[in-house]
Amino acid sequence: MENMITKSHVPILEFAFLKMVYATSVYSAIEKGKIKPDYLDLPNGERLPFIDLRKYGNYKFRVHNPNKTALIKWYISVDYIIKTEKLKRKLMGRYGFSRQDLVKQPHQKKTKGHKSQVFTEWCYNRIVEHSRSYQYYEADIFKEILQKHLDCNLVGQRLKEQRTQAGILLDRISDAIACCNYHKLTYFGEENAPIKTKKMKTYFLKAIKKDLPDLKVTIKDLIPIPHIRIYSFVELSKFLIHTNYTPDWKNPMEDEYDKFYRAKKNQNINFFRVKGTDLIVMPGTFLYTTTLTEQDIKALDNYNTL
Repeated sequence: MENMITKSHVPILEFAFLKMVYATSVYSAIEKGKIKPDYLDLPNGERLPFIDLRKYGNYKFRVHNPNKTALIKWYISVDYIIKTEKLKRKLMGRYGFSRQDLVKQPHQKKTKGHKSQVFTEWCYNRIVEHSRSYQYYEADIFKEILQKHLDCNLVGQRLKEQRTQAGILLDRISDAIACCNYHKLTYFGEENAPIKTKKMKTYFLKAIKKDLPDLKVTIKDLIPIPHIRIYSFVELSKFLIHTNYTPDWKNPMEDEYDKFYRAKKNQNINFFRVKGTDLIVMPGTFLYTTTLTEQDIKALDNYNTL
């Protein structure tokens, strides 16, 4: 993601409506370099532009005496949703619209799998991806984007199902954070489809120090280390220190991560010792190496903070 999308960012159509101009006027200002949007990069190569109201909230377009009634009718025709009751009353009083005019008609209802739902799933899965990699800052960015998507885009009766689904996913994230299981969230939608593997993966952990041997590890070689302490997501990220061994960056865990944590003996456990060695690892997007020892983990049970 090239720029951080925050709560002050709005889509181009919403920015145009706030300024009471057609969206073409905004695109024209962008083309001339008068407005510089921030972009959210999607995995399919598409880039979604957002306008930062902190920078361009007071921007004035040189449009003389526009027909605002026709302008508002155009926005309604392209499925723009009048979001607040206060704004609806203002349009009804000033421009003579009826409440029925401002409500979406049944033929404008979109199907369950339209792009709002696709974006919701994609954004949630990026949170899962970064949380499994213990990248809490990046995960929080996408969490904020998903919350903004819910608050600003998924409004109105026609998007009730998509709004409900997004709310459920955000609740799932909040519950995981509260239970200190942020890094154990599972993918949703198409990305949650099981990946069929013919055999168990082997992870090659390359030794950095000369006196240590390179290791070939499977999930059967991981021995759980019980601990009393419940670690926060941020605390766990501090243990990802690869000074002894380098993780196998070319071999992500993928569906093996979910299979591994379905076993009761591995649930609620964050640290695992590689069989026949003293190396402590942490499963995630990859099999992460640490410099911890079993004595360190036992000692941490006696401390409230790191």
